[in-house]
Amino acid sequence: MYLVSVIAGLFIVEYFFGNQPTNPLTIAKNELTLWSTVIYGFVLLYSFIFLIMGQVRTVAREKGPKRIRNSLVCIGAIIFFYTLSYVFPRGPSDPSYQTMYLFLVTYAAAARSVPWSLGGAYCCYRYLRLTSLEATVLTVAALFTMFRGTTVLTLIWPPFYGIGVWIESVLATSVIMAFVTAAAIGTIVLTIRGIAGREPGLIELEVT
Repeated sequence: MYLVSVIAGLFIVEYFFGNQPTNPLTIAKNELTLWSTVIYGFVLLYSFIFLIMGQVRTVAREKGPKRIRNSLVCIGAIIFFYTLSYVFPRGPSDPSYQTMYLFLVTYAAAARSVPWSLGGAYCCYRYLRLTSLEATVLTVAALFTMFRGTTVLTLIWPPFYGIGVWIESVLATSVIMAFVTAAAIGTIVLTIRGIAGREPGLIELEVT
C-alpha cells in the first residue's frame, strides 16, 4: 500500500505542477503509465487464459450443478463473442458488434454498478460513522461522483458536475493507475520468483 500511495501521490502532484513535457514529474508519470499499461496487457492475457482453464476444470471436476452451470455460461459467453468477432465484416470494431456488446454487457455492468456505488457510500458511513478522515473523504467523493450524473442536482448547483468529473479524472484515475503500476511490479517479482522456484505453492496451484 505504501507503493500505491507514493505512485498515486506522484500522479496527483504532477497534475498540479507537471505542465511542461521536460518536467521530471511528467517524464516519470509517462514512463510509469507506459510500462504499467504494457505489463497490464500481459497480466490481462494471463488472467484470461487461466480464467478459461479454471472454468473448464470446474466443468470437468465439479459435481455441484450450480457451479457447473455458471462455468458453462461463462465459457459459452466467451465462445459467443469470439465467434461474433469473425462473423461481422470488421470484427470487434464493427458497429453492429459494438452495439450488441453494448446492449448485452455494458448495460448489465452499469446496472450492477448502481448498488455498488450506493453501497460504497453507505458502508463508509455505516461502518466507520465518519469518525476518520479516510471515511469522510470516501463518503464525500462517492456522493459528489453520484451527484455528477444526476440532471436535477447539477441544474440546482452546477459545480456538482465539475467536482465529480475532477474526482473521477484526477483522484480516482491516479489511484487506479497507481494500483495498476504496483500490481505490474508485483507481477514481475512473482514471475521472477516463480522462475527461480521460490513460489511453488501458487504456481503449482494454478498449473496442476
